[in-house]
Amino acid sequence: MDNSIIAYYKKGTPAAQIFQYLFLLIFSNRSMYRDLLSGRNTPTFAKDTVYRFMKST
Repeated sequence: MDNSIIAYYKKGTPAAQIFQYLFLLIFSNRSMYRDLLSGRNTPTFAKDTVYRFMKST
């Protein structure tokens, strides 16, 4: 099985879910830091997962 085809990270977070969170941040006019501080839209994954996702793409 080719690992480049699988779109999951070690803890099982789908890449599409991370992308959707980042995409929604653009339209809510908030930074990820402010979004996490407010606690209104807390993702099920850590911020390090988002940073690793952005670095890998």
